[in-house]
This record gives sequence, C-alpha cells and structure tokens, in this order.
Amino acid sequence: MQEIEVQRLSKPNILLITAVLLCLAGIGQAADPVAPDPVILKVWKLPDPKKTDAFNRADLAVVDAFRKKSPHIELRPFSGIQIERMERMDSLP
Repeated sequence: MQEIEVQRLSKPNILLITAVLLCLAGIGQAADPVAPDPVILKVWKLPDPKKTDAFNRADLAVVDAFRKKSPHIELRPFSGIQIERMERMDSLP
C-alpha cells in the first residue's frame, strides 16, 4: 500500500487561506447589481438652489459634493412634528 503523507498547515497558512477566501467572497458580493437601500439623513436646513448669494452657493457646493461622494445617502430637510387637524383646532369650539 502506498502511504499518503499528510502535511499539517501552520497557523499563518490557515490565516492566509482564510483571508483569501473572505476576499473572494467579498468580490462576489461587490458584483451584486442590487443597490442597498438609501440612508435617509435629516438635516436642519438644506440650501435653497434659487438663492444666489455667496454663502448659499458655498453651502450648495458642499451639499453637491457630499451627494457625489455618498450617493446612497439621501438628504432631507427637518420638517418637525405634524399632527393631523391641528391647524383647525384653534378655530373649533
């Protein structure tokens, strides 16, 4: 009978193989065409694109750069609490 020599893997080799397998698994996930759900970030105030003053244009440039860098994050202005039929409560008896 022929004897098969079994070689034990050392810890560094096991770690290397594990790292390679995890990287290959990550590559497969990166190629997934399904986009993640957008993250909604509420901010106190977004700049008005209709205003042309220097401060507003600078704020608008910052927001545009942020949107280009992080397209999965959706910026929304803070709207406060809105309760239905509250606007008419003052006029009702």
